[in-house]
Amino acid sequence: MNTQLRWTLLAVALSGSSALSAGLQALPTTYRAVIADWPRGKTGTVQLEGTPASGAVDAQGRFTLLLPALATSDRLRHELAPVALLFTDDDPGVPEAQRCTGQGTATPETAIGNEFELIAWVEGGAPIPLSLYTEAGRTTGLTSGRLLFYDTATTLDGVVTCPDSAVRYRGTFPAGWSLAAHPRPTIDPQTGVETEEITDAVHEGAAWHLAPAGAGIGVELAPLPTERAGQWIIDVTPGAPAAHVGVQVDDVLVEVNGQSTVGRSVNRVRAPFQARPGTVVTLGYRRGSRATIHRVPVTLARRPYR
Repeated sequence: MNTQLRWTLLAVALSGSSALSAGLQALPTTYRAVIADWPRGKTGTVQLEGTPASGAVDAQGRFTLLLPALATSDRLRHELAPVALLFTDDDPGVPEAQRCTGQGTATPETAIGNEFELIAWVEGGAPIPLSLYTEAGRTTGLTSGRLLFYDTATTLDGVVTCPDSAVRYRGTFPAGWSLAAHPRPTIDPQTGVETEEITDAVHEGAAWHLAPAGAGIGVELAPLPTERAGQWIIDVTPGAPAAHVGVQVDDVLVEVNGQSTVGRSVNRVRAPFQARPGTVVTLGYRRGSRATIHRVPVTLARRPYR
């Protein structure tokens, strides 16, 4: 299933213009921004996940990214998927209790695209996802966002429903690179299902922010081809919770809290890792060619890890 936008408590800064306006517009190929709460005097790096785009962050939090073009970037093309797959059911091989279902339309049905997260490192520290919100959103209607890429202007209208969450897609997204946003997810008090909405409106005053005190387990994930279903662990931070319980680079994450990672995006899989420090999550992973699933409890810790 295509990557789904994920709300996080981490937050980051847009820049060039003083504010974003409602309605989505394509971004220029050279994307200049500033991280509003970047620690002054520190330098670092920012990376657009799944692409070769990266850049230095200066002591004022300013950075520049050269956004890749579909015609010249094989890596970007590899990350894109048919948008219509959002509204199709998961592979029948996924247990019914863990299966996501979709209902809606993508126009045109032939469009391909994906959503990409910005990651920052402060002077070689742990990776920190960036997100987007207004200052008022700290307490009222948090709005977060990521960079999107579609090969053509695309209209989405539908819902993807999983056992513990749902995502509502609504809006028209331009060809090329753009930003999208959504408000704070709502949680049904009866079912516990969390519903978030992805729209084509970015609120006035929204900006990138950085909150390095967030929690995590210290792993970086990448999707695997369908014949090797699961999430490939491409990096484990030394001293992080995952490292303490024996998780290694090249292990394949197949479960989180008993839920299969098959058919889920990287962002959806790692969502439980963004809870409060001290929260315990259970990982299920395979090593090498073995079919055995190793299940281990991991306690989320505050970054930077020690």
